[in-house]
Amino acid sequence: MNSELKVSLFTTDNDFYSMEKEWNGLLQQSAADTIFLTWEWVSSWWKVHKNNNQQLFILFLREGEELIGIAPFYCTKIRFLSFLSVRRLDYIGFGTLDSEYMDFIIVKGKEQEVITAFFNYLKQNESRWDILYLNEMPESAVTLPLLFSSAAQNHYKTFETRHECSSVQLPADWDTYLATMDSKFRYQLRHSTKRLEEGHKVEFGYCNSEDKLTADLESLYKLHQKHWIGKDIEGSFINEKRRSFYYEMSRLFLEKGWLRLFGLKVDGEYRAQQFSFEYAGKIFSLQEGYDPDWKKKRVGQVLRGYVFRDIISRGLTEYDFLGGISPHKKTWEARAKYSVNLRISKQNLKTKLFLEIPVIGKKIRLAVKSLLPSRLVRFRRDYLDNRFKDNLKKKVNQQESTEAGE
Repeated sequence: MNSELKVSLFTTDNDFYSMEKEWNGLLQQSAADTIFLTWEWVSSWWKVHKNNNQQLFILFLREGEELIGIAPFYCTKIRFLSFLSVRRLDYIGFGTLDSEYMDFIIVKGKEQEVITAFFNYLKQNESRWDILYLNEMPESAVTLPLLFSSAAQNHYKTFETRHECSSVQLPADWDTYLATMDSKFRYQLRHSTKRLEEGHKVEFGYCNSEDKLTADLESLYKLHQKHWIGKDIEGSFINEKRRSFYYEMSRLFLEKGWLRLFGLKVDGEYRAQQFSFEYAGKIFSLQEGYDPDWKKKRVGQVLRGYVFRDIISRGLTEYDFLGGISPHKKTWEARAKYSVNLRISKQNLKTKLFLEIPVIGKKIRLAVKSLLPSRLVRFRRDYLDNRFKDNLKKKVNQQESTEAGE
């Protein structure tokens, strides 16, 4: 006789923060086992990024006493048209462009019954939610076809988009990997590395002690910002919450042995860093920074070469660039794969209005823009660009003043 299936809803932080062992234990039994679904990642993200209009909405499914499924959601109450509101469910971690490869966490082989049970719960509790935003799901996720079929069975509307990610499948040794590269790039990598090593004191390594963590992270933030500010682009780490999240998560990852904050020191100073994780035989590269004053020395390229040589020597199987595939990534033999953004919504007037109003607004703006004189369009664009640059300078100055203790 099968044990009873029971769905429970957790909405309080204390319940969530006490789940570490059971959460990670289930993750390791699932087909969705990735660094971005670990308790350490999602709890750090929630601790730093939650807003006043947000609440946890985590569904747990137990078979008797055994935990067999988790839907790791949070709920955001969003007001629109002044008098209406919707409740949107997102994966914990989505919303700040940091998390990838999100999914339900389910014991392998029980995906169908768990997804069915979760949708039965959602159907019975429709007053608690309006839209599911299931973003950043791997195209290969076992749960994806089950989500489409469950949505159809419950008469929910679905909308899907895809975007590229990229990764490198690693061979057994460094020379084999080099042989796969374009000959021009291979020569450039070898030449840049040799020139830097012969002309300077070069040190490669990664942060492996909490005593060094804060200083190494601050160095990464500065290198990253220096690169992007020089292009009049707001870099990731001008956001104080993101800096706090990276520190909180890094501290936990360091304890687990997952953090790979790689660094290239030249003459005693960091000139390039790469913020990565090592998990389940793979490297996930999330952020990087290099000193633009050392661009001609190709310090970013040299660092990545050191990283690839290190991880191949230790038998890792994949280097994941995460979102996007650029010509630069292709030079390292990256190949495209896809992630899916799946939206599941109830079919009622309120939800339809919420989803359609932004689309209609965009069409109106484009129509108005097409009617304006080109000189006026250019004037407006230049005005907005200058205002953005002025605001960016103010943010940078404020951040530098805070760091200097003024």
